[in-house]
Amino acid sequence: MSHPECKSGVIPKFSICLGTVIRRMHIMCQKPNRAILHEGGKRMSGDLNKDSSLQECSCTRAHPNISTGHVIVKTPVVLAEVSVQVNTEFPITFPTPVLEIKAIKKNLKLTQSLLALPSSKLFLSGFVRKNIQYATASSLTTSGVSSTIQSLTVDVPWSVVTDLSGKFLTPPIMPKMNRSEQFGFQTTTALPSPPFTSTKEMLISNDLAEFDQINSEYFNELPFCELVAAKFTEFDLSIGRTPFPTVSPTATPSPFEEGLASQFLEKMVIDLTVKVLQNQQFRITSCHPYRDDDDDDEKC
Repeated sequence: MSHPECKSGVIPKFSICLGTVIRRMHIMCQKPNRAILHEGGKRMSGDLNKDSSLQECSCTRAHPNISTGHVIVKTPVVLAEVSVQVNTEFPITFPTPVLEIKAIKKNLKLTQSLLALPSSKLFLSGFVRKNIQYATASSLTTSGVSSTIQSLTVDVPWSVVTDLSGKFLTPPIMPKMNRSEQFGFQTTTALPSPPFTSTKEMLISNDLAEFDQINSEYFNELPFCELVAAKFTEFDLSIGRTPFPTVSPTATPSPFEEGLASQFLEKMVIDLTVKVLQNQQFRITSCHPYRDDDDDDEKC
């Protein structure tokens, strides 16, 4: 039933017309759910009932444009691929005493790679990013030690030099040397008198009043390196480890093998594989333009 005052159009301040409420709910149920989105300061509506999943579409094979005949290309060429071994020793100080090291995550970073042509020496340097997760004691009981897990991130530097003599898969293009050449023009001048007395004597030489020169500068292709693989073998040795319990006679007893250390000495062996490349130019033979699989293949 509707409120007696609904027919008159006058509704008390806190009264509710039941018929009006039911009618509005019916209208709302018929409208789809919509969300108000904001994009660039504009109000946009989006249907929440609409499926937003991506559908798979078909694709066609493209026919690239290529050059045919004898063409010259410039491409990276593998000069060498070698494995080198790097040995490091690095002290690590922890901000809180370490009860036990739980895990160490390592990532190798290469910051310098230089093949010092025309020699065959390869200079490599970088660092190992280490994230160390460790347990530090928080409380001590007669039956064990309660601890919390913390982490420390450090960078361990490394550097090495190796000789690639006899290990080149493809010989590198050696750098052309810059040249500086001087030249002059012959001039003839009379000799001063004295000390020269004969008028038939003349001075023939290059003109000292000018400086003539030819400079040649070459922009050579510098070899570069890529990382292939890295293997780490490490030992983390504690320094000055203090066992539980402490020297205090009132200290709580604890398991005899537990202790704390704030410093570790890391000894690490890195087996590193690198690839040395250089951009070089080649003349190749390019065949016919792109053909479909059902076409007859044309031999180069």
